[in-house]
Amino acid sequence: DVAIRRDQAVAVESVHNAQETASIAAAAITKTVAPTIQTPWFWSDQYDTKLQSVGIVPVQDEEVYQVVRPSKRDHGISFWSYKGSELVAVEVVNDPATYMEARQCLDTNQSPDPNQISSLSYSPIDSGGGRSQ
Repeated sequence: DVAIRRDQAVAVESVHNAQETASIAAAAITKTVAPTIQTPWFWSDQYDTKLQSVGIVPVQDEEVYQVVRPSKRDHGISFWSYKGSELVAVEVVNDPATYMEARQCLDTNQSPDPNQISSLSYSPIDSGGGRSQ
């Protein structure tokens, strides 16, 4: 599938994207209201490691940088990708709660403060998601 995401044409190959694209096509054919488009998300279980990501990290973009956020869970960590002050993607290892927070932020266009996201005492959700974009 090739999809337009945030004004960017990208190949998104996932079950979720295929189902979402089918729903949008069906709505167009039946002339009904199209469903709300979610931020692309992916997951993979690799033995005892759970990998989850939401959003798409722009490649070859010098403005994109990552902030590492430790986890309260053993063997967990996340990587929050920003373009300027805008959150664009989060990659999570072994921390489903952080993944759900990140997904909520991206689905509602919230960008937690990149200067605070690395602190475990800072909650992207409890703080209102930081700056709204």
